[in-house]
Amino acid sequence: MTPAHVLTALLLAASTSLAAAPSFREQVDTYARSLSLTVDWVSDAQLDEDPKLEHLARLCTPPGREGTDVVYMLEQEPGVLWAVHQDVESSEKCPSTSPRSSRPTSLTFDLDEGRAWSSESLAFREGKPVTILRSEGSASSFYGDAEGPSVSKTEEDWDRLISHNVWRGTHSKGKEVESVSQSALVPVLASRKSADKLPPTFNQVVHGASHWTGEKDAAVRVAALAQGTDQVRLRIQVVDDVNVSATSEMSNRNLLGTDHLEIWWALTDPSGDVTKARTRQLAVARTAKGVPLARWLLPEGFGEPLPRVSLEGDTFIVDLPLSSLGVKQPEQYWETPFTVVFSDSDAPDAGQQTLVATSPLRWNEASTLGRLISFEGHSRYPQGQGDRWMGSVSIPTPTRLELTDAGVPVPPSRERPAP
Repeated sequence: MTPAHVLTALLLAASTSLAAAPSFREQVDTYARSLSLTVDWVSDAQLDEDPKLEHLARLCTPPGREGTDVVYMLEQEPGVLWAVHQDVESSEKCPSTSPRSSRPTSLTFDLDEGRAWSSESLAFREGKPVTILRSEGSASSFYGDAEGPSVSKTEEDWDRLISHNVWRGTHSKGKEVESVSQSALVPVLASRKSADKLPPTFNQVVHGASHWTGEKDAAVRVAALAQGTDQVRLRIQVVDDVNVSATSEMSNRNLLGTDHLEIWWALTDPSGDVTKARTRQLAVARTAKGVPLARWLLPEGFGEPLPRVSLEGDTFIVDLPLSSLGVKQPEQYWETPFTVVFSDSDAPDAGQQTLVATSPLRWNEASTLGRLISFEGHSRYPQGQGDRWMGSVSIPTPTRLELTDAGVPVPPSRERPAP
């Protein structure tokens, strides 16, 4: 073969290779035809934390045909496509309005049932589509002597790891009352590396705000790691400007006057009624020589063996058996009411000057605790049907689309052709 023939062959191969890389729009059109759907819209998107753009498309039942079938296609990167088939009948007909934002940062599903509603937003995190935000709310009408109509809403932000709760009610005398609270969401993770990437834990001062001068005065950062199938390791980093140490000879009452942690959790009632939960309160402190110590504060006279506690610099390591947390099926999704409190005292005998907590804690009330949560695979983010709220909008697990050798999605009705 002459050099000219070799060059011609190389150019032909290169042109064939380039032609085999279809655009996202071409991939969308092919998949829509295989599902007998029409392409509603195609949009650029910013679905992950990388500045490079992703792409998003909505496919739906053509006008004039029965049904409101909706499928979303997401391009994570060239050659990596996902499909989300919306289970709930869409309120948006086909054609619908294209995204309000020219570059949506998530794909949001809404379910409105009149007096109850919920929503869930998907985006790319940890290399896959996951839930980054979900909320639910309800409205009720009570016209008794105590109160009138009320509205409640709970929102979970899994990027910031914060749960936000709002309740608004109207008393019979016409006075409106609003209650707003926030608490930390603490996911049980698989590795220390994952824990190091978490944002700062949500903190709030629940007692002694006049003594608190800021995060450098008193704060905590909490991470939870799975240890085998029977234990959770808590890593609780404490920020404290003045250390008031404890001694092993101290009574529980005197221990409360030192700098210490209070770890609260609750064993929920089988009915799910958090007001009937049995609370646990564990105090953890350190001596002047840096030796950690632990005490049960609640229930009084509790006889369960104390968990193992150690120190790494300013970080307390607490190993909690899952049996102590009331977890019976650790391989499945589970959660428990959970809060960490740092009790700060800047002088001996000053007592509990400031309490910094990861929820709006009220003493021994499980309903005021935050949450410790274990998702499938110890992911930071909810994913899969097992991680969904009961009664919330149902979003199926996104499906990774297999591609043909030509780079277009394999039709769902047949297997991928053999190479």
